[in-house]
Amino acid sequence: MTQGSYRYGGLVFAEGLVLAVEEEAVEPVDIHRLVAISLASGARQVLAEGADFYSSPALGDRGTRLAWVEWSRPHQPWTQTRLMCAERRADGGWFMPVCLAGDGVVPESLQQPCFDERGRLHCLTDRNGFWQPWRESADGWQPLPSALADHGGAPWQSGASSWAPISDDEYLATWFEEGFARLGICRIGGPVEDYTGSYSRFRSLAFDADWLYAIAESPSMPAAIVRINRHDHGSEALAGGASPLPVEALSQPVPLRFPSGDGFAYGFFYPALGLQAPAPLVVFIHGGPTSSFYPVLDLRVQFWAQGGFSVAQLNYRGSTCYGRAFRQALHLRWGESDVEDACALVRHLCEQGLIEPGQAFIRGSSAGGYTTLCALAFADVFRAGASLYGVSDPAALARATHEVRGGLPGLADRRPRAGC
Repeated sequence: MTQGSYRYGGLVFAEGLVLAVEEEAVEPVDIHRLVAISLASGARQVLAEGADFYSSPALGDRGTRLAWVEWSRPHQPWTQTRLMCAERRADGGWFMPVCLAGDGVVPESLQQPCFDERGRLHCLTDRNGFWQPWRESADGWQPLPSALADHGGAPWQSGASSWAPISDDEYLATWFEEGFARLGICRIGGPVEDYTGSYSRFRSLAFDADWLYAIAESPSMPAAIVRINRHDHGSEALAGGASPLPVEALSQPVPLRFPSGDGFAYGFFYPALGLQAPAPLVVFIHGGPTSSFYPVLDLRVQFWAQGGFSVAQLNYRGSTCYGRAFRQALHLRWGESDVEDACALVRHLCEQGLIEPGQAFIRGSSAGGYTTLCALAFADVFRAGASLYGVSDPAALARATHEVRGGLPGLADRRPRAGC
């Protein structure tokens, strides 16, 4: 919604209030605040200001505690943020906020703060290398038992829900293993109850006493709103999920992990359908660059696979869902590390005898278009490619784009090299 020179986003309803991130359009830089708007009177109250950006407001402990995430330039919400908390005064105002995590001593990205039924604050933090759930205690922040994996994606938007406390000793979460998502109820001091079933990605989690709810996808089913019975694990699609193709007509994803640079890169391989011999290859490059490919039904992939091409979706350095170090590995190396990973992917598939040598093509959109152009310009690996609404001038992008730039500082003075 808009009003004058103000914009509002990240809306949360709690305790008769609408919490929102407010953006005031002023020169030379927009001002951001955290505000509360009373549903009864329409009165607006400024809750926090002074930081460059705000996200994910949450009220807890019967409305007496307010938590949020904030960060300042040049950081991004997936590089370094602060978890803030304020206590409500008796007169309805708020005491001075306190930084609970992300004060700069330990570089970390925090996301999805929430309160449990006892008023304790939780959040995801990557201070141990992956976005994992932590909880406040009398002894400070404590990690909850969890898989050594990312439990959320890059926080591009407010309102993500990839995990949630259920009770004092259990929580609902989705996390990634070899790029495939898992869904489970995790118990402190007990085993994980797995609800993954045939799905391979979960978003927007919710629950009640009998059901788990999510937007779920699989390699053979497009996005659907599903519910999963907490007792017998049976699932059903409430909306969406109808595939235009039968399962036997679909190429299925094979997870990839291959050497590149001084480590590894990742992705998914879809073999061409109906061919016995190695086929030509189309490499897909995602945008962001802090996005990721997931092993879910993508009709663009199936189009090429049914046309005699194998497809590889590349999760190059900088992609999410593989930990903080992998996500940060693209910093100041956009157009280099990602191109090196694309070239290494082709070499790996050639060595495995899965593709036809000398018949690799590349395509990417947005940030992936920049990778595509760099690969075509500076690496003799791909025969042709397509940049779809891709970045072609990173210096101009840095001057003109939205304030969340995905890690552009420094690119204006660097000429990309292939690195392979």
